[in-house]
Formats: sequence, C-alpha cells, structure tokens
Amino acid sequence: MAEKQENKPDRYAELINRFIKRIKTDGAFRAAFKSADNADMEHRCWEYLAFYVDDIENRKKRRPYTTVLAAIARNKDISVDGKQGLGEALLAASGYDRENSSARMRLRRILACADMDELCSVLRPMLNYIYGKGADISYSRLLKDIIWFEKDTENTKARWARQFFSVKKDNQEDNQDI
Repeated sequence: MAEKQENKPDRYAELINRFIKRIKTDGAFRAAFKSADNADMEHRCWEYLAFYVDDIENRKKRRPYTTVLAAIARNKDISVDGKQGLGEALLAASGYDRENSSARMRLRRILACADMDELCSVLRPMLNYIYGKGADISYSRLLKDIIWFEKDTENTKARWARQFFSVKKDNQEDNQDI
C-alpha cells in the first residue's frame, strides 16, 4: 500500500509535465483550458479533459483537474512544474512576510473551506494572485492535495498552514540573530 501512494505523486507530476508541454505547442488546447475552472465554460475543455480524468461525468472527479489545469493554461511563462506547496507559494507571493495581514487572510480563507467544491472556488483567484506574484507553486502537489482534500481535510489544511508558517526564505536559520 505504501508503494502505491509513493507512485501517485509521480503520476501527477507526469500528467502536469505532459500538460505543460502540450500547452506550449497547441494553442487550441491552451484556449480550451484557460477558462475550464468557470462552470459555464468548462465544457469547452471536455474533449481534452477526458484524457486526464477517468470519470469525466462526475463533477467531483473533474473539478480538481479543471481548477489546476486552468491555472496552468493561464500562466504564460510556465515551462516546468514548480516546487512550492500551496502554503509556501502563498507566503512567497507575500514577499515571505508572515505578518502580512492580506497573506494571513488568504491562508485563513483557504483553511476555512469545508469541502472540495468550496476549495476550488476559493483557489481560482488565489492561483491567479500567486502566479501574478511569480511564486513557484507545484501544480502536481496541489492537484494531489485537492483530489485528496475531502478524504484527508484536516491533514491537508495542517500541511498548508505548516508550509506557510515554517518556510524560511533562502533557507534562513531561525537563530540567525542570536
């Protein structure tokens, strides 16, 4: 069982890397996904989304993919998946200022989400904000987190909070002023 879980991040990373390569060369593909996280326009990507989602008819199964893939498609500069978890990327977007009330408010809003649908709705503007600030978010890790959100909500939220509050800019030491 542990071996199976270890392979899942690789599967998501492969999927995201293939997606990034394709949006670089296929304009129609990119355009179909740019607004995939909008319920009224999501259907435009279904012909492509069927290759990524096993059960495209199930909204709960496709929503994590449309949320993440739309964010990637809107990112004009992406060439590889990022390295930062959601909490780290949110912190980086705020200039590594944990005391920034706006950054804390954004984190609290994410942590207040009760289910995956609410999380995806909240993430859309957050991902635009993170991209706009140049943070290096790992879309493959985010996709996995969203997919597993309802099965492991508290641990996922705790991980995002830990990432936000424990990340040090440029590997700074906690005791550097001592």
